[in-house]
Amino acid sequence: MRTFLFVFLCNICLLCVVGSKGCIYKSGGTNMIKAVILDFDGTVVDSESVNVAAAIQTFQELGYPLSDAQKERVLGKSSKDFIPVFLQELGLLPELFENLYQKNWKNYLALWDTDMVKPMPFACEVIKALHDRGVVLSIATSNHHVSVEKFISRFGFHDTFRYILTGEDVVERKPHPEIYIAMQEKLALPAGDIIAVEDTGHGLASAKDAGLRCAVVPTSFSRGHDFSRADYILSSLQELPAIVFSQ
Repeated sequence: MRTFLFVFLCNICLLCVVGSKGCIYKSGGTNMIKAVILDFDGTVVDSESVNVAAAIQTFQELGYPLSDAQKERVLGKSSKDFIPVFLQELGLLPELFENLYQKNWKNYLALWDTDMVKPMPFACEVIKALHDRGVVLSIATSNHHVSVEKFISRFGFHDTFRYILTGEDVVERKPHPEIYIAMQEKLALPAGDIIAVEDTGHGLASAKDAGLRCAVVPTSFSRGHDFSRADYILSSLQELPAIVFSQ
């Protein structure tokens, strides 16, 4: 019965039908969802590979290739967070941070102007479907405003997102809940009316510690993360409208 209902709702949303192995409903509230807060990297835009590629290039230029384990730990993190850790692990002076940060930022921005950056599967269709149905959309990311604006301009999402909060707007970055707490204050809605969408374990922790429901869409980079606190585990963003409109 649950599978039938889910398929029916997906058809209403004019999205492709997903099978019984699609969305995993782990828990859920009864409040109508009025607002969706989207993570950015790895959730809306396929840019995690850009983040990793920039870090690889930065440390390669320094003469210290990153290990596979270090590359995985770059995912969803700000360079302000992973560069100091890697400097310590490599036995390098912390005074190198500012120089490396600037180099990494330069490498990162250069990659953003390439075809390496593209929307996640179904992201454009789902964002449009939710927006057209009156759902309030916002972005909460550890990335920078310039990256988000590049995406919005490139893919035509002007006037789509009510609020955008980035790592530049908060003191503590994910997994700290500050950004989601701040976003809920801006939305002026109770937690039950909001759902966050993330792709990593630390993003999930940020949303849940802020008291919000959270759907996760694991990527090839984050499938090994702990998603035990997730309210929903989706196989793609294609399944999100069915959750939003079934509440």
